[in-house]
Amino acid sequence: MKKRILIVDNDEAILFAYRKLLIPEGTKLDEGTEVDAVGTREEAEKLLQKNKYQAAILDFGLFRANDEDGFELIRYAKEHDPCLTLIIISSYENTEMKDKACKLDAVYFFEKPVSVNVIKKIVFSGNPSLL
Repeated sequence: MKKRILIVDNDEAILFAYRKLLIPEGTKLDEGTEVDAVGTREEAEKLLQKNKYQAAILDFGLFRANDEDGFELIRYAKEHDPCLTLIIISSYENTEMKDKACKLDAVYFFEKPVSVNVIKKIVFSGNPSLL
Protein backbone atom coordinates (compact mmCIF):
# COMPACT_ATOMS: atom_id res chain seq x y z
CA MET A 1 0.00 0.00 0.00
CA LYS A 2 1.29 3.43 -0.94
CA LYS A 3 2.06 5.66 2.04
CA ARG A 4 1.86 9.42 2.12
CA ILE A 5 3.84 11.22 4.81
CA LEU A 6 3.96 14.88 5.81
CA ILE A 7 7.12 16.31 7.34
CA VAL A 8 7.15 19.76 8.95
CA ASP A 9 10.57 21.18 9.86
CA ASN A 10 12.20 24.55 9.24
CA ASP A 11 15.59 22.96 8.49
CA GLU A 12 16.00 22.16 4.78
CA ALA A 13 18.74 19.61 5.51
CA ILE A 14 16.40 17.68 7.84
CA LEU A 15 13.61 17.75 5.24
CA PHE A 16 16.02 16.42 2.60
CA ALA A 17 17.30 13.69 4.93
CA TYR A 18 13.79 12.48 5.83
CA ARG A 19 12.83 12.37 2.15
CA LYS A 20 15.88 10.23 1.35
CA LEU A 21 15.30 7.92 4.32
CA LEU A 22 11.58 7.40 3.81
CA ILE A 23 11.54 6.88 0.06
CA PRO A 24 13.29 3.59 -0.72
CA GLU A 25 16.04 3.73 -3.35
CA GLY A 26 14.77 2.89 -6.83
CA THR A 27 11.09 3.51 -5.99
CA LYS A 28 9.05 4.75 -8.94
CA LEU A 29 6.82 7.79 -8.48
CA ASP A 30 3.63 5.76 -8.86
CA GLU A 31 4.47 3.25 -6.10
CA GLY A 32 5.93 3.17 -2.61
CA THR A 33 6.03 6.25 -0.45
CA GLU A 34 5.19 9.86 -1.18
CA VAL A 35 6.67 12.50 1.10
CA ASP A 36 5.56 16.13 1.35
CA ALA A 37 8.04 18.28 3.25
CA VAL A 38 7.34 21.85 4.32
CA GLY A 39 8.86 24.45 6.63
CA THR A 40 5.88 26.29 8.11
CA ARG A 41 2.62 25.65 9.93
CA GLU A 42 0.70 27.47 7.20
CA GLU A 43 2.13 25.23 4.45
CA ALA A 44 1.34 22.15 6.56
CA GLU A 45 -2.27 23.21 7.08
CA LYS A 46 -2.76 23.74 3.33
CA LEU A 47 -1.43 20.25 2.60
CA LEU A 48 -3.55 18.69 5.35
CA GLN A 49 -6.65 20.23 3.74
CA LYS A 50 -5.69 18.88 0.33
CA ASN A 51 -4.21 15.43 1.04
CA LYS A 52 -4.71 12.31 3.16
CA TYR A 53 -1.61 11.26 5.11
CA GLN A 54 -0.82 8.08 7.00
CA ALA A 55 1.72 9.87 9.20
CA ALA A 56 3.04 13.34 9.97
CA ILE A 57 6.41 14.12 11.52
CA LEU A 58 6.41 17.51 13.24
CA ASP A 59 9.50 19.23 14.60
CA PHE A 60 8.34 21.03 17.72
CA GLY A 61 11.44 23.25 17.53
CA LEU A 62 9.75 24.98 14.61
CA PHE A 63 7.28 26.43 17.09
CA ARG A 64 9.73 27.30 19.87
CA ALA A 65 8.90 31.02 19.77
CA ASN A 66 5.28 30.18 20.44
CA ASP A 67 4.71 26.61 21.61
CA GLU A 68 0.97 27.14 21.27
CA ASP A 69 1.41 27.15 17.46
CA GLY A 70 2.68 23.57 17.66
CA PHE A 71 -0.34 22.49 19.66
CA GLU A 72 -2.63 24.27 17.20
CA LEU A 73 -1.08 22.32 14.33
CA ILE A 74 -1.62 19.06 16.23
CA ARG A 75 -5.28 20.01 16.82
CA TYR A 76 -5.72 21.03 13.19
CA ALA A 77 -4.17 17.80 11.90
CA LYS A 78 -6.31 15.60 14.15
CA GLU A 79 -9.50 17.52 13.26
CA HIS A 80 -8.84 16.87 9.57
CA ASP A 81 -7.92 13.22 10.09
CA PRO A 82 -8.44 11.61 13.51
CA CYS A 83 -6.60 8.48 12.28
CA LEU A 84 -3.41 10.37 11.35
CA THR A 85 -0.33 9.05 13.17
CA LEU A 86 1.48 12.05 14.62
CA ILE A 87 5.17 11.87 15.47
CA ILE A 88 6.43 14.89 17.42
CA ILE A 89 10.17 15.48 17.61
CA SER A 90 11.67 18.02 20.00
CA SER A 91 15.17 19.31 20.65
CA TYR A 92 14.44 19.42 24.35
CA GLU A 93 12.59 17.18 26.79
CA ASN A 94 9.64 18.90 28.41
CA THR A 95 7.23 16.66 30.31
CA GLU A 96 4.44 19.25 30.36
CA MET A 97 4.67 19.77 26.59
CA LYS A 98 4.82 16.00 26.00
CA ASP A 99 1.74 15.41 28.17
CA LYS A 100 -0.21 18.15 26.40
CA ALA A 101 0.72 16.78 22.96
CA CYS A 102 -0.34 13.28 24.02
CA LYS A 103 -3.68 14.59 25.32
CA LEU A 104 -4.22 16.01 21.83
CA ASP A 105 -3.69 12.50 20.45
CA ALA A 106 -0.08 12.76 19.31
CA VAL A 107 0.92 9.14 19.77
CA TYR A 108 4.69 9.63 19.67
CA PHE A 109 6.87 12.34 21.23
CA PHE A 110 10.64 11.96 20.90
CA GLU A 111 13.61 14.00 21.98
CA LYS A 112 16.33 14.43 19.34
CA PRO A 113 18.18 12.54 18.12
CA VAL A 114 15.66 9.93 17.02
CA SER A 115 16.70 6.66 15.42
CA VAL A 116 15.77 6.42 11.76
CA ASN A 117 14.75 2.81 12.36
CA VAL A 118 12.23 3.92 15.00
CA ILE A 119 10.67 6.44 12.61
CA LYS A 120 10.54 3.88 9.78
CA LYS A 121 9.00 1.27 12.07
CA ILE A 122 6.22 3.64 13.09
CA VAL A 123 5.54 4.94 9.57
CA PHE A 124 5.63 1.62 7.74
CA SER A 125 4.22 -0.80 10.29
CA GLY A 126 0.73 0.68 10.51
CA ASN A 127 0.75 -0.62 14.09
CA PRO A 128 1.54 2.04 16.71
CA SER A 129 1.87 -0.55 19.48
CA LEU A 130 5.12 -1.93 18.05
CA LEU A 131 7.39 0.29 20.15
